[in-house]
Order: sequence, then structure tokens, then C-alpha cells
Amino acid sequence: MKKLLSCTFLMLLCACAYAYDFVVANDDSVNIYFNKVSSNTVAVTSGPELYKGRVKIPAFVIEEVDGKKERFNVTTIGEQAFFGCRELTSVELPISIVTIGDYAFGDCINLKSIQIPELVVNINEGAFVGCDELTNIYILAAFAPSAVYSAFNSVDKSACKVWVREGLKSEFRADPVWDKFENIIEYPFGECGPMATWTLIDSCLTIWGSGETYNYDPCTTASGEPSYPWYEWWRQIDRIIVSEGITSLGEGIFIWCKSATKLTLPSTLTYIHQYAFAYCSLLQDIVIPNSVKAIEEGVFCSATKAKSIIIPPSVESIGYASFWNCHSAKMIYIPASVKKIEKDAFVRCYEVENVYARAKTPCQAADYSFGDSNNEVCVLHVPEGSEEAYRNAEGWNDFKNIVGDLPTDEDYDYAGYFTGGGGNNNDDDDDDAKKYDLNDDGNVNATDVMMLYNYILSH
Repeated sequence: MKKLLSCTFLMLLCACAYAYDFVVANDDSVNIYFNKVSSNTVAVTSGPELYKGRVKIPAFVIEEVDGKKERFNVTTIGEQAFFGCRELTSVELPISIVTIGDYAFGDCINLKSIQIPELVVNINEGAFVGCDELTNIYILAAFAPSAVYSAFNSVDKSACKVWVREGLKSEFRADPVWDKFENIIEYPFGECGPMATWTLIDSCLTIWGSGETYNYDPCTTASGEPSYPWYEWWRQIDRIIVSEGITSLGEGIFIWCKSATKLTLPSTLTYIHQYAFAYCSLLQDIVIPNSVKAIEEGVFCSATKAKSIIIPPSVESIGYASFWNCHSAKMIYIPASVKKIEKDAFVRCYEVENVYARAKTPCQAADYSFGDSNNEVCVLHVPEGSEEAYRNAEGWNDFKNIVGDLPTDEDYDYAGYFTGGGGNNNDDDDDDAKKYDLNDDGNVNATDVMMLYNYILSH
């Protein structure tokens, strides 16, 4: 009865007209509503459409009025911003957030976890009241954020886990609000770049911050294990997330993470250095962002569970042994942007059935670039009229079956739709790009790639 009265009170509290200054669609085309707080900051607020599913909040937004653009940093989750969003399942808050306002996530009954960014100082009244299913709170800050007593009313404090940085448990226990939670768990963290840090929470390794990361030697510890700071836990890491803002991944940074099955890379990434993901044998869906310029030596070698290899149209070179021994891959896609493929790049891809090369003129490929990759059976698909050029080109002439069945317009690149590039990269073609959401889940990703691939095979 008490719970019912509480929810009723909150619903009455929320019964007010929506007021927002402007709306901006995020990277996933979800409308996010904002109110201006100052000349350069905004707060997330509610709008006529309830937020639902997974929602990613940007760190900054651009408002354009009469041709003039203004940038605002997103610093606050405003009062009642997500209140009553019962279909909200997860929300990604940016590092720029400082305050979580009154009843911001009130009555979000399907919200199971929340990540509190590094700069959050205040968690206000009733911020998570009614979030009965909240089971994990991840605190990224180097201190205990100030939270009022009612912030977590109705959250089950015996079941909900609070994850804090190593060495901070005593500080949280000294806080009367956080001390109400029975399970406060420390997680390891540290520096991995000049402006990058890492956290390992619940088997998920996340790289945070901006700029480049350090290089790591694969065999420099006393026991011969990788030199990266998380080597103590490398066998238990099952997910790797590189957050937005990271531009370069150093040499060997994730080498030998053999238990990792899922990989998320940011749109800000431009360089992946040699052997970064070598011997990550359980990675299945490798989606390289359409911002990466080169794939260096051995980057994904022995990713033996990868079902497809999709090179985005931003890549200009594919390094030595970069996809060596990816023997489960059925399909390889090489865009017209690639100018050079080094030796052994796709050797030991034994099960590949189709290779799609989009350039009308074959790019430079070393002898044995594809080597023993099922070339007797595999079909090399090239633009119409380019068959003879590929039959006479070094590296490409290893293929016995070359078919000219691809469009001749090199600017129209399939891969762009699946790696953030938008096909022919024309900003006016957003509606056209939507047709490549083949399973109608609201996202264009590796699943759609495989659906397109299967369609091509069956026709």
C-alpha cells in the first residue's frame, strides 16, 4: 500500500505541461529534449515522447537558430527528465554530467543499472525513487557523490550492488546514504593513456577519456604475460568497451583477451595499432567504425569466431596478417577506399565463401594476401567490367572464381551503412539509409550486414 501511495504521489507531482527549449536527435536518432541552464550549458528534460529502450545522452549539443550554431555542454539530468519512462531499460550518461536532478529517473521500473559518471557531485531528492528493479549502481567518480536520503527510496538496498573504485569503500561506508546499501564492491581501475583511464567492472573492461592509449608489450611481465595493467584479470574479461573520445588504441592493448566475446568501438577512433586485438579468439561481431584510417599489422589475427570481416570505407590500408587465421569468417568486404593490402592479411580464412571488392581498379595486394583462404571455391565479387583487371592483378589472381556483379559506382558503398558512414555519405539520404535497417530494430549494425550477405547468397 505504501508503495502504491508513493507512486501515486509521484505521478501527481509529474502532471505538468512539457516545457523544453530545443530538441536534438542523438547518434541513435533518439530525440533528446533540453532546457538551457546558462549561456553554454543545458539540462536534459522531458518531452512529449517518453524515453524508452536504450538512451544515450551526448556530452554536448549544437542548437542552430537562423543559421547560427551554438554549442552547449550537457551538465544536468533535469528534474523529472525521465520520470515515468517505464519502458526505459538503460541510459548512458556522458562524463559532462554534474547533477542528477529531483525525481530524474523516478518510476523507471525497468531500469536495472545506472552508471554515475566521474564528475557527478549531486544526486538529488527522489532521483531513483520507484526504480524497484535497480540492481547495479556503477560509480566512476574518485569520491562519494553527495546523495540526499530520498534519492534511492524503494530501491532494494539488500539486493542492489554499488560498485566503487578500489580504495573508496571506506569513504562510501562513512556516508549515511551510501551506507544503507549492503553490497558495496570495489573494482580495479587505473591509467592507460595520457588522458585515458580503465575500469574493470563485472567482467567488462572499459576504456574512458580522450585521445590515445599507451602501447603494451605482449610479453614483459615476470610470468611472461601481457604488460597492460589489467593482466591479472585478462582471462575473465568477457566484454570490451572503448568509450567515445578515444582516438587511438595502442599496440597490444587487448592482446590475448581470450574470453572477450563482445567489442564496442567509438566513432572517434581513427587508429588501431598493431596486435591490439590479436588472439581475442572469441570475438564474434567485429564492427570497425567508419573513422579508422588504417588496420595495422596483426590487429585482429586469430579472431577465430568472427563470422564476417567488414572493412569500412574510411580504411586506406590493411596491414600484414591483420586478419590472419580468422577461419570462421564466411564473408570479407573490402571498400573502394582501400589502396593497399599487405602480405598474409587474410591467410588461413579457410571458410570464406565470398569476398566483395568494391574498387573498379584492383588495389595493390601483395602476393599471398589471401593465400590459402579457400580460393579454389570462394567467389570474388567485383564491379561489372572489372573481372579481367582482377584476374591479372597480383594477389587477386589467386581467386579462381571472379564475378563482375557489383555496381560500378564506387562512391556508393554498402559498408558505410553498417559502420556509421551512411552509404554514399550524403547527409540528405537519411531516409534512404533507413531501408538498410533490415530487421527493423532501429539500428543498422552487424546483424543487418549478415542479413544482406545472406540475401546476396540466396539470389
